[in-house]
Amino acid sequence: MGLFRTAELDPALADVLATSHRRARKALAKGQDGVHKAVRPGERIVAVTVDDLECLWTIVVTEQRLLTMTRGGEILVRETPIAEVPGATVEHGKHYSVLVLDRMSLRLHFENRAEAGALAKQINELVVASRPRTIPALHPGLYATLLSRAGVPETAVNRARLAERTAVVLGAQAVAMTAQFGDPDAFAEFTHLFARVTPGREQQRADDMISWLWEWHPLTHQTLTRQLATWQDGLLQPDSFLTAAAGGEIPPWSDGPGDDTETWRVVYRRNQRT
Repeated sequence: MGLFRTAELDPALADVLATSHRRARKALAKGQDGVHKAVRPGERIVAVTVDDLECLWTIVVTEQRLLTMTRGGEILVRETPIAEVPGATVEHGKHYSVLVLDRMSLRLHFENRAEAGALAKQINELVVASRPRTIPALHPGLYATLLSRAGVPETAVNRARLAERTAVVLGAQAVAMTAQFGDPDAFAEFTHLFARVTPGREQQRADDMISWLWEWHPLTHQTLTRQLATWQDGLLQPDSFLTAAAGGEIPPWSDGPGDDTETWRVVYRRNQRT
């Protein structure tokens, strides 16, 4: 019998442990008392993991907070409300996959890439659930405001063509994001839903895209907010298609069949990570 008994991991923590790495599990077992102390009464732990490479950095994910800890949970470094977590991505390397918590300076190594992806998905779903869409609807109010400010008559044709051009620009940006995040399934779903204009939703197409992107990945939230602000400012500049139509009619974007599938495939390939 050894002089020192190996700590046993609490079954409740074992059930939500996001890594199968043995040393990481052992580190968590040693630091688990700190984890239990950091979690508030009634707060449910959704996931916990320890960096597979150094077995030092630890995160505890609850329904309300993300706790950054060290030494398997012995020391609490930072607590972040889930709604304030920007989002999680995964970078794949030769020996490890790395869970990256964007703008939090936190990177956690996983030997198993599927485990890294599963934890990123859990975190992102919690963030999205706690952070409803904050971008106001574009249709009809914002479109009407832009037409008015640009001196373009607010006709049915002009509203439709402004909405059409907005969806064209936003669709390409959305496809680029799915490529940059390395998510071919998201690209396929987005293309299936939006490459062809849904009858009766022509002027809501851009709004529908925004809602889908918001639910898909929390890292789109800040990007969308920034891009839409830039788009609005650009439309009111003297050289934009909108101000050029002052007193008249916005030209149509395309007289084609209204299917962006092939164009989006090109955009996706150009923006894929190498």
